[in-house]
Formats: sequence, C-alpha cells, structure tokens
Amino acid sequence: MIKALVTDVDGTITDGKRQVHLKAVEGLRLLERTGIPVMLATGNVEPIAKGLSTYMGTSGPIIAENGGVVSYKGRRSILSDRTKPDIAFEHVSKHLSVRKVDTDLWRVTEVALIMDVSVEEVRKLLQNFEGVKVNTTGFAIHIHNSGINKGSALEVACSLLNVDLEEIVAIGDSENDIEMIEKAGMGVAVKNASSKLRDRADITLEEGGGEGFYEFMEDLVSRGQKRY
Repeated sequence: MIKALVTDVDGTITDGKRQVHLKAVEGLRLLERTGIPVMLATGNVEPIAKGLSTYMGTSGPIIAENGGVVSYKGRRSILSDRTKPDIAFEHVSKHLSVRKVDTDLWRVTEVALIMDVSVEEVRKLLQNFEGVKVNTTGFAIHIHNSGINKGSALEVACSLLNVDLEEIVAIGDSENDIEMIEKAGMGVAVKNASSKLRDRADITLEEGGGEGFYEFMEDLVSRGQKRY
C-alpha cells in the first residue's frame, strides 16, 4: 500500500524557468483528497518550502536544504550545521569567483552557490575536505555535510508520519534526489531527469512537464493506492 508521496520541487514540478506546473499542483491535490499526504523535498530553504506547501495544499513533512532540515506541524528538526560548509566555501572563494544564492540568509545547514562556475570545479577544490560533499540541483551548487541527503531526511519524515519507507513513492529529477529515490519503496524519475537518476529509478515518466506528472498521480489514485 502506498501511504505517502515525496516529491522534489525544482525540475520535477517546475519548468526550466522554475515556474510551478499548475497541472502538477492539481495532481498533488488529487492525492491529498484521497488521503495520501504529499511531502516536499527540496534544496531550497524551509521558509520558501513552507510557503509553497501552504499554497499548493500539501500536508506532509517538508524536507529542506537537501535533507538538512525536516519540518512538520510546527516542529523543526535540524539534522546538520553549516560550520564545515562555511569553511569549505571560504576555501573555494580563494580560488574561484563564486557567489552565494540570495536565500543564504535563511540557510542553517549548507551553503548554496549560484552556478557561475561548474560543480566539477567546486568538487575538485574540495576533494580533500573531510566531511563535506558537493551536490547540485541543476539550479544551484550545494556544499553540505557528508551523510546529509534527502534519503536520510526521508527516514525522519516517515517516522513523523508513522509510515515505512516501503510505503513511500518518491519522485525527482536530479542527482540530489538519488538517495531519496533509492530509499523509497518506489522511485520515479520525471522525463527530464538526469541519466544518473533514471538509472536508479523504478519508473521513468514518458510524458514531460505537469501533464506527465498529473497522469502519474491519476494512475496512483485509480489503482486504489496499490503498489505498481
């Protein structure tokens, strides 16, 4: 039985301009009406994710900062800190012209960079930094603590919902979604997903954009929450 769904935001329920697909929102609300809570898992900060959750109508926990923060019903779990990421950023800034994204003001567990440089350049500079990992959403470069990811945060979120990981459907598009896709009982890649993610997903959607996302939501509901 499928008891909850977790979805990435950027690139999964948005287009290339980061505009939310309205048909995807319709699909998420369809699930919510049938009693399946939807969780958002994003590299973005908690305040933005909370606002998005409120206006879209999702009721499940929020995973923010690539797994560094889990928020649910007014309770907030901080699963990491940004001490090492800040030190790593200072090192990178000595060698590359890098800028933090404008949401850095609210970040508590990681540093996110505007993609003025390549993720490979940042990774190379930090390859000997113990305990630090570099990831990308396709919209920003994220420097965070090793072991922090959407998959480990999903375990925390599932405990808050009192559901098992095997009862979760996870949907994403980028490499920062891989651990989440692998942890869930069913992992789904959207049509525009990276090859790394598609290789690890159980299903890749054949239609792109909000239409493909909505059709998948419809299919989940029509199957009466049964596993594929």
